[in-house]
Amino acid sequence: NAPIFNIAKYGTTENLLDLSEELIQSIQVAKGA
Repeated sequence: NAPIFNIAKYGTTENLLDLSEELIQSIQVAKGA
């Protein structure tokens, strides 16, 4: 996965929401592991 704090890629609210969804999915996968 991309680094969590690669903020330069996520300059807009829409992209921040996409990032949040990716983080949530990553957490869920980690819990399921």
